[in-house]
Amino acid sequence: VLNYNAIRRHRTGAADNSLHSHGEESSRSCPQYNRPRCWKDVATAQEEYNKLSSNAAKMKEVRNQILIRYLGLGWVKAHHPWSKNGREYTHAELFDHLINTVIPLSQTETVPESPPFKLPELPAPAQLGLGQLTHDRVSLENQAIDGGDELIEQGYEERDQNEMKGQGSKFGEWQRTSMPTINATFKNFRIEFLFNVSYDHSHDEESDLVWMSGEVIEIMNAKKNKVKIRWDEKWLTEGEDPESVQVLLKSLWNQNKAGAWREHLVE
Repeated sequence: VLNYNAIRRHRTGAADNSLHSHGEESSRSCPQYNRPRCWKDVATAQEEYNKLSSNAAKMKEVRNQILIRYLGLGWVKAHHPWSKNGREYTHAELFDHLINTVIPLSQTETVPESPPFKLPELPAPAQLGLGQLTHDRVSLENQAIDGGDELIEQGYEERDQNEMKGQGSKFGEWQRTSMPTINATFKNFRIEFLFNVSYDHSHDEESDLVWMSGEVIEIMNAKKNKVKIRWDEKWLTEGEDPESVQVLLKSLWNQNKAGAWREHLVE
């Protein structure tokens, strides 16, 4: 279905996104602030928090929202420990801190153009609830402080290689917490859909997961999340139908398996 030359450009072009300077990196927490992932106001925070179905999911995302400001922007007033005197704070307690202290900081704090070089300390205990990318980011920053730019650039190269292998993605991290509602307003939504593409290369069949971008042009059945998509021209072969119908499963929102889907975002 897809243009293999486009797939090859897509794969090799991943290296163009490599981030080798400290100012560009920021654990992706800094760019997350201006992406759909960030809960910028209390109403959005309450809506997204209530959509999360498990205590673990609520804990993970509330901590992430705090770290977007604390680590990514260097807003030290956003700090809150994960535990105290051996008792771990609940997600409800951290959410209360988020909506009453952290989110209002946007009225008094400045959003930096680039992330702070010297990071504040992680809320203790650091190993609780932090994603791999956050862990990697802190490790990289500590290397930068202790060993200079050469060490951190090596860390970035390793991280970029992992991203090219599908191990983490800044575009995935920038997505909103929960899938958008499929209704009339979803028309014209810029979308990416993850296809498992098989192709014959020198008689050896290979397959690859490829994010294909396009635009929702019609809501076929809102209750079943069925939509019609017009795919971007770069993915199509000559004479191919540019439109197809897809079912957007809630369970595959922003996942890393065939049939997954997410918003098409650009840097």
